[in-house]
Amino acid sequence: MVQIGGIMKQLFNCEVVSKTFLNEDVYTLKLKRPQQMGDIRPSQFFNLHTKAMPYLKRPISISNFDEETFDFTIIIKGEGTKILSEVKAGDLVEVQGPLGNTYSIDPEHKKVLVIGGGIGVPPQAVLSEALKRDTDAHITVQLGFRNEAYLVERFDGVADVLQIASENVDYDHKGYVTDLTAKALEENDFDMVYVCGPHILIEKVAKMCMTKNVPVQLLMEERMACGIGACMVCTCKVKDDTMPEGYWNKRVCKDGPVFWGSEVLFDA
Repeated sequence: MVQIGGIMKQLFNCEVVSKTFLNEDVYTLKLKRPQQMGDIRPSQFFNLHTKAMPYLKRPISISNFDEETFDFTIIIKGEGTKILSEVKAGDLVEVQGPLGNTYSIDPEHKKVLVIGGGIGVPPQAVLSEALKRDTDAHITVQLGFRNEAYLVERFDGVADVLQIASENVDYDHKGYVTDLTAKALEENDFDMVYVCGPHILIEKVAKMCMTKNVPVQLLMEERMACGIGACMVCTCKVKDDTMPEGYWNKRVCKDGPVFWGSEVLFDA
């Protein structure tokens, strides 16, 4: 354990078991899971760092785990994720976590919609498996990609309906995943919607759900620096009638990353 700013966080050096590229820009990093790590829950994330990274750790959502290993499926977006892509089996990665809150899963729900776009696809695989395990709900999954799809096999066995959208490749829909979402919300009465992905996707889905009075949980993928709530880089505006402005800046890493769509203000 390590104490940072009065907050106790687990810090481990984890051995790389394997690294698998899913396409040119997406790879899965499998690490050995320390026995003392404790429970991991859907939507939680970890801060990853290697000696080759001269700056802050990279916050990455968990994409799979079991008793012995845990995975991160990572899109190369900048220098940090590029350096992480260069590790090899046997290397050590410094891991801090698990961090953040988790999705609320109600076993009484009968019909749910899970939406993942781009960087938001991997954590939705963990969520979908938990929904399949812990509920009897009918699960519709909608995945959005810019180009080739990945991790689709993780959803095959858990989704009752699986729909894939790509901007540039022909799948179920050529275009945006929100096109599929709009149609699904028109044709179904969902008990809950879960969404993760780029900010614009989260905002669009949240507003569509609010219009239809459907509860929605947002896994916010904001840019983070410290990952523990100290630096205030990853804030989002949350309704608070006690404040003069009508909102409060909450930290995605510390207070989230999951928020209710009804509480987040996108236009403030």
